[in-house]
Amino acid sequence: MLYSSSILTSGSSPSSAPTFYSSPQSAAMKDAEKLIRDLDSNGDRYVDFVDLDEFMEAIIECGSKEGELMDAFLIFDIDKNGFISAKELQRY
Repeated sequence: MLYSSSILTSGSSPSSAPTFYSSPQSAAMKDAEKLIRDLDSNGDRYVDFVDLDEFMEAIIECGSKEGELMDAFLIFDIDKNGFISAKELQRY
């Protein structure tokens, strides 16, 4: 399945634009259009499986790094209070 940024655009003329474009939802529509542009790695104005796969790999990689960082933090946070004190750092 392909998703096109053209689906998210208002039409060929201002008179054909849906009424929700003038509502607060227009900001959400702009965000959605930007997301399509950002995900579209080859510039064809479509988000295909490859584009989505690359995006998901980036998210998973980021989550993995966050997990590793948390693991490292927990090693130093000896009293498990959510903070690393100078005393805790000195133990290493």
